[in-house]
Amino acid sequence: MKQEDGQTLLAYPGLSFTKSGDSVNVQFTQIDLVGQGMTISGSHSIGLNVEMYYAGTQTYNINGEAWKLTLTTEYGQAWETYLKDILPRQGLEATDYSMTVESSSQTGVTGIELTVYKVNTLTLDQATVSMTTVDI
Repeated sequence: MKQEDGQTLLAYPGLSFTKSGDSVNVQFTQIDLVGQGMTISGSHSIGLNVEMYYAGTQTYNINGEAWKLTLTTEYGQAWETYLKDILPRQGLEATDYSMTVESSSQTGVTGIELTVYKVNTLTLDQATVSMTTVDI
């Protein structure tokens, strides 16, 4: 959510880090919503039909190499605040990662590049979900 007085993440991303000895394990959950975009407003009830097309998990052995996450977003302040908070809370020290943030006042877009060093494994959870409205 972005307002004049600041930004915040309403729902936190499925991104977690676990430090194991000298290395880091990364888990990332990606949910793709497919279907026709819609906006609904009012004070009446509406039904939703939710269908999962795909769910799966893949684990990649990174073997101590660096892992890089690049974000391009209009919500740079919210993402930066979230990452600066969550990384130390999940046991990472300043030497375990680096983060660069570049904001453009012309476009309002922020680029964030997070590099996590000595990553042992990357676990990617993926789901593809479709939502449609139904009459009730």
